[in-house]
Amino acid sequence: MGSAAHCRENADCCHGFRGMLYDIYCCDFCCVVGMVVVLICCIWTFSVSVVQRFETDRAAEMLFEGSSADLYASQLPDVLRGVYWMAGNTFPELMVAFQAGSWDPEARRMRLRFGVPYSWSYDSSAAGWWEYALVQLSWSFGLSCLDFEFNSNFTYALLPFRVFVVIVDTWALDQVTADGNTWTRNRFDSNGVEEIEYTIKRVISAGGERLSAFDEMVRTTRDDIEVRNIPGIEYMNNSMSSRRKTYVQLVAGRPGGVSALVAVVLSLVYLGCCAVCARRTKTQQRCARSRVHPGSPEGQHPAMSESHSSEGEGAHVVEQARAP
Repeated sequence: MGSAAHCRENADCCHGFRGMLYDIYCCDFCCVVGMVVVLICCIWTFSVSVVQRFETDRAAEMLFEGSSADLYASQLPDVLRGVYWMAGNTFPELMVAFQAGSWDPEARRMRLRFGVPYSWSYDSSAAGWWEYALVQLSWSFGLSCLDFEFNSNFTYALLPFRVFVVIVDTWALDQVTADGNTWTRNRFDSNGVEEIEYTIKRVISAGGERLSAFDEMVRTTRDDIEVRNIPGIEYMNNSMSSRRKTYVQLVAGRPGGVSALVAVVLSLVYLGCCAVCARRTKTQQRCARSRVHPGSPEGQHPAMSESHSSEGEGAHVVEQARAP
């Protein structure tokens, strides 16, 4: 009776579903889906845990130092190396290091995956944290990237934005000054006409020196200046043009002591969930074998089957005794 009650209790995990789903152990299916979701959350949490917080000037230096060690950085043309300030970008992000991307010199193409360590900086506001978390989810599973397809003299590039290898939008990068210290990021309207969207300025050179725009960038974050009030730039014409970039920036670093501890804790949590799931699955298999089907001898309780068998044998003996 206890076993039958236990089976009925576990069968309720599917909220009353019957028929085909019940017959293929929908509770087992729920466990598998649940474990996949838990695994994704664990990986996502770990990738978020590599976050580092720096004041604007130090964040710029960390982007340069962290991305300069990459093998591909030394193969990039000098005009693309260093750290860039997305001055007119109204989203909660401040700097980017193009040199953190992988470079294909033959195709003149660079691929920058979103979330690569020391490639981007984000505001420490709620909006910045949210964008950082989403980008790190993308990096965890390689969901999105930005390609830079340059012309022969590296003064112009098309920027296809890919999600799951599908191009969802295309932008452009156009050099404004001959030294490569000022660019514009352009967009294409519905008719394919290219127009400037915002200004990008280099703040750290290919050799690691601070450029004139460095102090200007730091001042805008330290003095809480709105994007639309930064002098001499083009900025995104949207409802976020009044955004003030934060002085403290978020940077995705490489795994360290904290992230290692997070990895251990998440591993234990995941293994614990797996154990619970495995126990649940075995329970469902046991229930499936002992499931009661009215009128079916296979579904009867063993004691009941033996009782009926004994009664049948006794009746057979009596009938033989009565026979002439």
